[in-house]
Amino acid sequence: MKGLCDARAWRRRLMGADAGRQPDAFARQTSAFVAGHGLVRVFYAALLFLLLDDLREWPRWLAAGFDETLWPVSWMAWAGVPFVVNTAWTLALLGAGLCLLFPGRRWARVMLFLGLLQFVALTYSGVKIKHHWHGWLWVSLCLAFLPDGDRASLEASRARRQMHLGVVFGAQCALALFYSLSGAFKLGFAGAQALIGDVHGLHPMALAYQLAGYLARHSEAGMLGGWLLEHPLLGFPAYQLAIYLELFSLVAVFRPSVHRVWGLALIAFHVGNELVLGIAFTRQLLLVGLLFVCSPTAPPTFDWRRTACDLPLLGGLARRLGLSPPVR
Repeated sequence: MKGLCDARAWRRRLMGADAGRQPDAFARQTSAFVAGHGLVRVFYAALLFLLLDDLREWPRWLAAGFDETLWPVSWMAWAGVPFVVNTAWTLALLGAGLCLLFPGRRWARVMLFLGLLQFVALTYSGVKIKHHWHGWLWVSLCLAFLPDGDRASLEASRARRQMHLGVVFGAQCALALFYSLSGAFKLGFAGAQALIGDVHGLHPMALAYQLAGYLARHSEAGMLGGWLLEHPLLGFPAYQLAIYLELFSLVAVFRPSVHRVWGLALIAFHVGNELVLGIAFTRQLLLVGLLFVCSPTAPPTFDWRRTACDLPLLGGLARRLGLSPPVR
């Protein structure tokens, strides 16, 4: 029981081959903090751009009925559509702009989150809920907990630098959790389907069956959809890799050496979704690029052996093949 509750032991397991061999961690903390501080400002700049790109929705929402609303905007019943819509847009745009100018002010970050919560609820009220904005919403919530202060005051304190990096790490975990939950559900459903003899997620024809079902509902797919239906077995390795990437994304957050490769792989996964199923996740691509590919804690130089040994589940095989990570 003690082993199950030992947080340090679990952290070492999650860190994989990287555990216990980071003698330069404190020396790299300052540079990681500088990178993380810049990343936060870029996040708010990107979010402001995305909101401005959707500005055409403002007048459309004002004219909409909103017969069905999600709970964050249920107060529309007594406040009225114009007031709620104008409040959501104003808070979101003003909050993003203020966070871009003053990323060290928690009141601005809280204002942005509240506005974005209303904005996302309006986006999905009365329509099928998608996931284009959920990652941005949860990351903005995590960043609201960043310590107050400008870069100079934060950089002067090791504890505050660690707190800042810890919040960024939490934002990475929040984003990765979406993928790991999706992978876990795919694996769980695959097991249930296998028990009753159905074609399941680990079956060689899994992607072809999923694609055929999607075409039956939507009548069209991506540019590679028809080709994969004609060559169903060729999609099997990519589908299994997608399940692996989703399932172990949360573990990958604990292994900075794989952040950039994992981020690029997730981007490739989304691009593949668009090419095969025609489902675009452009906003998600940008967020993955920011938090994984541009991760502030990723090593400054890329070493493929170290990355191979830190891959979740596959790292042990890499070490058995003699690809020992270099000693730093």
